[in-house]
Amino acid sequence: MMKQSLTTAASYGPRAALLAAAVFHACAESEPEAPPTPEQPRTPPVVAPPDTGRVEIPLGSVANFDIIDDAFVDEEGDHNEEANASVKVGQMVTWTQNGNKIHRVEFSAVPNTVEHADSRDLRPGRTWEYRPPLPGKYVFFCRYHEYMMDVVIEVVEEDS
Repeated sequence: MMKQSLTTAASYGPRAALLAAAVFHACAESEPEAPPTPEQPRTPPVVAPPDTGRVEIPLGSVANFDIIDDAFVDEEGDHNEEANASVKVGQMVTWTQNGNKIHRVEFSAVPNTVEHADSRDLRPGRTWEYRPPLPGKYVFFCRYHEYMMDVVIEVVEEDS
């Protein structure tokens, strides 16, 4: 029995030794694995500021429309069709997106020769500014919410 064990060991011994040497050699030449990278921090969701009923006018702007979820609100607190502003030619009008929905401000009526303008997508926390170039009536609405419409900006000539 002992003779058979030695024969078996002898027959597998060199192979086992060769296999062990090959594994050892391969492990010694391979590069160590890079430590795992920490998970990328997640961007916190955009949260609209609380509706305080006050509209803050950005510096340099003479009129501001606050956009909340379903309404344009002017500085007096009037909503949508009742909201309006009066500015002089070239003065800045600002729309501040304080709601949770995406809005897109577009003009449905502008004085002749004035190009129609739009804000593109206004996501929560964003603003859009526009300076009316000519006197007249500018009417705007939200492209995505048809009930947010007919808000008027009356633009008058600058005092001479």
